[in-house]
Amino acid sequence: GIKCKVMGEAECKKEKMDLFLSVGAGSSQESKVVILEYTPKTAAKKAKTVSLVGKGVTFDSGGISIKPSMRMEDMKHDMTGAAAMFGATLMAARLGASNKIVTVLGFCENMPGNNATQPGNIIKTRNGKTVEIINTDAEGRLVLADILDLAQDYKPDVMIDSATLTGACTVALGKLASALFSNDSKLADQILDNSEQTEEHLWELPLWDEYYDDIKSQYADMMNSANDGAGGTIRGAIFLKQFIKEGQKWAHVDLANR
Repeated sequence: GIKCKVMGEAECKKEKMDLFLSVGAGSSQESKVVILEYTPKTAAKKAKTVSLVGKGVTFDSGGISIKPSMRMEDMKHDMTGAAAMFGATLMAARLGASNKIVTVLGFCENMPGNNATQPGNIIKTRNGKTVEIINTDAEGRLVLADILDLAQDYKPDVMIDSATLTGACTVALGKLASALFSNDSKLADQILDNSEQTEEHLWELPLWDEYYDDIKSQYADMMNSANDGAGGTIRGAIFLKQFIKEGQKWAHVDLANR
C-alpha cells in the first residue's frame, strides 16, 4: 500500500531545491529525496493527510566547518530522523492506518570536498527566501527547509518533522528527552500525550517569533546559524518555522540526544 518515488539531483534542481543540494555539494555521493505515499484501502470521508518529514544526512563531517575528530564516527547516525519517519510509515501501513500518509525524506552526505558550500555563501531556497550560510555544520535545517516546503505541496492536515538537528538539544535536555516545537497547541498536546504512552519522552520548548531576530542576516533573509551558542536548539526550530506556510499545522522533533 506504499508508493515510492526517488528524486535525484537533477530533479531536485528542477524543483529549485538549491538549499538542500548545497549540503551534499562536497560529496561524491548523489543527494536524493525519497517520497513515500500510503493510502488506506478504504479511506473514510473524514480521513486526514499526515505528512512526515525526516532529515537523512548519511554522514556529517560538518563540511568546511569541519567537526572535531572525537566521536565523528557517530555521525553515521545523522540520518536517524529519516529512519524514524521511514519506520513510522511502514508501521502505519502494516497496521492499516486510516489516514493518508505522505513521507518526505532528504538524504545526502555533508563532506568538505572541492565543490562544498563555503561559509558566507548565500543560497536561494525553494520558497524563494535566501539564506546566508554561516556554519556548514548547521546543515540539517538546510535539508529540512526545502523538503518541508515540498511536503506542503501535498496539502497535509498536519506535518511533523524529525531530525537529529542540534547538539544544543542535548545541552538543554540531556539524554532522556527530545525537544518538541509546534505552531499548534492542540497538535503539540496530542504528540506529548502519545509520547508519554510510548515512554518516548518529549519536552516542549518555546517557538516565539522574537527568536528570529537572532538569525537575521545583513545580506540575506536569514542566516543558518549565529555566532554564539545561546538557545541553539530553538534557533534551529525558528529557522524551520520560516518555511511553514500560514495555516499549516506543524511540529518539529529534535531528537539529537536519542
